[in-house]
Amino acid sequence: MVIDLSGLKFVQVNVQNSTVRVGGGNLWGEVDHATHPFGLAVPAGIISTTGVGGLTLGGGVGYLSRKYGLTIDNLLEADMVLADGSFVTVNKNQNQDLFWAIRGGGGNFGIVTSFKFQAHPVKTIIGGPTLWPIEQIDEIMEWYHGFLNNSSEDLNGFIATMVIPGPPFPEALHHKKFCGIVWSYLGDPAKQEEVFKPILEKNQFSIMWVKCLILLFRPCLMECFHQVYNGIGEEIISRNWVQR
Repeated sequence: MVIDLSGLKFVQVNVQNSTVRVGGGNLWGEVDHATHPFGLAVPAGIISTTGVGGLTLGGGVGYLSRKYGLTIDNLLEADMVLADGSFVTVNKNQNQDLFWAIRGGGGNFGIVTSFKFQAHPVKTIIGGPTLWPIEQIDEIMEWYHGFLNNSSEDLNGFIATMVIPGPPFPEALHHKKFCGIVWSYLGDPAKQEEVFKPILEKNQFSIMWVKCLILLFRPCLMECFHQVYNGIGEEIISRNWVQR
């Protein structure tokens, strides 16, 4: 049996304690849209069309995770319907065992009809991708591990292997295999050049390619940053799956 929660949507922002109550059928883009005017964001994933329920119950890793933790680390409370039809609220004081179980245990314990999250002060995020030939993946992963561990928590990046599908990437990169890192920076915009300098210096492309990639680094509202790679991410996943 499949239960569709897509009609169960609402987002309520409490600016006094920076919490957000979200319906079980919401997408993360809708949450971003509601929290951004208040300068707040909830740590979520990397794609705005991801469902709040699936990401949260599975853990939730995203752009804000290095500084503010996983999505489940910011889950304060949930309302649930259990298999026997009963309605319960779970948090650190009520039904603690069930609250523990849903934070990473998936949708195996009941239907979550609403989530309450802790939000954090996030307004503008600066970021974009860097790419290297797939043959350099061992070198890049070793460098990435050391570099990120010694960087401010305002900087985050996730690494992946991919086949570049098309725009907005430069035409010279299309349909080629790469390892890539998508970076995000939450700190002082005045320091962005200092922060990204060692990252761009590590890029081994020709000057033309580097200039093209730099164009993809830009200040962006948190609400928009989750949307930047929506189509790209879906196409990259599709292409890589087919090639396997």
